[in-house]
Formats: sequence, structure tokens, C-alpha cells
Amino acid sequence: MTFAAYQRHLTEDFRSRKTGQALQADSASDYVSRLRRLQMALRLPIESAQHLVVRALADGLAGDPRVAAADLPERFIGDVRPALESYAAFLERESGPPAQTEPLPEEPATESAALTKTRLGQERFRGDLFRMWEGRCAVTALRHPELLRASHIKPWAESDDRERLDAFNGLLLAVHLDAMFDRRMISFDHAGDMLISPRLSGDDRAVFGLTSQPRPVLLSARHLTYMDHHRTRFLSGEQDFPPSG
Repeated sequence: MTFAAYQRHLTEDFRSRKTGQALQADSASDYVSRLRRLQMALRLPIESAQHLVVRALADGLAGDPRVAAADLPERFIGDVRPALESYAAFLERESGPPAQTEPLPEEPATESAALTKTRLGQERFRGDLFRMWEGRCAVTALRHPELLRASHIKPWAESDDRERLDAFNGLLLAVHLDAMFDRRMISFDHAGDMLISPRLSGDDRAVFGLTSQPRPVLLSARHLTYMDHHRTRFLSGEQDFPPSG
């Protein structure tokens, strides 16, 4: 999906409307130019984003620390939000109808039932991440399902029931990145740029293709709260912990 496809959609949409029903003075190029400006200012790969993340970015735009750091005019923030919401709606239409999920069982009465509920919760979380990231690794864009893992940002063991199933508490990562993220050998800053632990030598980085800076991950404001938790542990150099799941 590209901004060019979105602009074509907007152009056709405006042409199909009756006089006076278009979005006031805004044109397709106005909407796209706002998204491009936001993308450049925040260094966010919005053009390759998924609709849930774009919508969450729109919802949290005013409080996003990257927006404050970019010192964008207040009027621009107000103007760009409708463009983000419109783009999210376009991406959602293009991706097809949302998948239906079954409710989880009621509170388990036995240990076996508790394990079943945990397994179903993890399966739902994985499915939600596959939909959110459109079946691609958030960093490498790898599409092979067997080589992708649903990584919790804030560990399962430290999360409450809501956080455990919150798709914004997760990244879909290739297996090698999942292992490094789980053990806090890598993390991400507010701009989505990868942080790499000194525990990974130059040779280690070369083996995993990390000799150059990977493309930034598109993190919404809802991701950032969880990522702050992960990054704090990463920066502390904490090593002795169980896998986070």
C-alpha cells in the first residue's frame, strides 16, 4: 500500500461526491502532503503502516512525545489527524473485513482450565499481532509465518490480564530478533529506532545483519508506554531474568 494509491482513492472519492459534499477546501493532495510531512518530521514509516497502528497514532498524536520533540505547529497537529484517520480507514477497507474472535472461557476452575485459557489467550495475541503487522516482521518485513514470533513488550509474567492480550503490548518479530528482544539485547527508542546492547559484539551484529541501522519500527503512542518499560530494563543492562514470552 502506498500514499499514491491512497491519493488515487481520495481523488476518485471526491469526484464521485455531489457538489458541496467534499471535505471543504481539502483535496487529495492536501491529505497526502500532510501525511508525508508528518512522516518526514517524525521519521515514521507511515506509508507502510497497518490501519490499527495508524488509527492509534491518530488517537495519541497530541500526547506523542515525538510530536512534542519535533516542535510541529499546533494547527498542523489538528489538521493532520483527519488525514491519519482517513488513511487508517482506507487501509482497513483495503485489508478486508476484520477477523472474528471467540470470547475466552470464563474464569477457570482447575489448573487444566487455567492452562487452556492461557493457551487460548496466547493464540489470540499471536493472531492479533499477525493482523496488526499484516503478517510481516515489524523490523525486516519477513513474511514466513513459521519464522515469526509474537513478542510481548512488557513480559507476560509482569502484565495484568488486559495487558497480556493487548496487541499494542507486542511486536511481530523474526525469530532471531524475538530472541534478542526477549533477552533485552535489543530495544527501541521513541522514534522506533533499534537500540543494540554492547553484549552483542561486532561479529554478532554481522551474523544477524545488524551492521547498519535497521529501518525504524512504526510505534503508536499505545506502544510507547509498554516500550518504556522494556527500554528501562534494556538500559539497566539487566540480564538475569526468565524469558518474557
